[in-house]
Amino acid sequence: MNLLRTWLRAARLRTLPLSFSGILIGSAFALNENFNFFIFFSCLIITVLFQVISNFANDLGDAIKGVDDHTRIGPKRAIQSGLITKVQMKKAIVFFCFMALFMVLQLLMNIDLRRIELMFFLAFGIVAIWAAIAYTIGKKPYGYRALGDLMVFLFFGLLAVLGTFYLHLRRINLEVLFIAFAIGTLAVAVLNLNNMRDREDDALKNKITMAVILGAEKSKKYQMLLLIVSLLTFLIGITLSGRFWYFIAMLPLIRLVGHVNRIKQVKNNLDFDPELKVIAISSFMSSLLCFIIGLIVYF
Repeated sequence: MNLLRTWLRAARLRTLPLSFSGILIGSAFALNENFNFFIFFSCLIITVLFQVISNFANDLGDAIKGVDDHTRIGPKRAIQSGLITKVQMKKAIVFFCFMALFMVLQLLMNIDLRRIELMFFLAFGIVAIWAAIAYTIGKKPYGYRALGDLMVFLFFGLLAVLGTFYLHLRRINLEVLFIAFAIGTLAVAVLNLNNMRDREDDALKNKITMAVILGAEKSKKYQMLLLIVSLLTFLIGITLSGRFWYFIAMLPLIRLVGHVNRIKQVKNNLDFDPELKVIAISSFMSSLLCFIIGLIVYF
């Protein structure tokens, strides 16, 4: 039981709701036409596997590079705490990579795709696995070169939402593109909070993030810009779709007003940590509500 708890802790379950958001909302906008439950549940499982790989790789990469030590502000990592060895973590990453690839193949072989579509989504699955690992592992991890924000936006936003929607309907709509921007910027806002919390320690250890480049005050302004863009693109996307009942799904995002006010007043970087949950849960609840409303309206 203790071993299971250790691995669940290493998987960082609190990050999983954010990874669900793109799948939920991409599916919600397909509900009135050709929604497929097999695609929906397969995408959920695959995104969980990708997220777990990313979290394990992040734990391993930061441990190898010496970023996780006694000076780290955030929650202690599994390897840092001595609960899991580097060898064990490597084996777990390999296992989940094979599981993710198997699930991607299982999905693609059981739906009707043209060869070019099949090759694209297979390539996307492989690149997603690479991106999950290369964030902190390797000679030139992109997470140490201020590229994490871009990659999170692409994978949690554009590719998650648009990819899910496309698998259902075999097309991309303009309104769904705006929704993908909204989800992507919310995901980046979570990462930025994490980086603001660790900014000083990361700078000392040569881990370059947007928060390190921008500094304390500009990082807060960047955070507010991300949230404004997210809310605006959400509004535009719903308006263009004509599904005005989805505006109800924006209610959980009201919490972001209080979040902005608290961010402005933060003096101790540790105080950024509780705000991670605010954005992650708000994004998840908004996407879930959108999906539930869609189910009620169209089924």
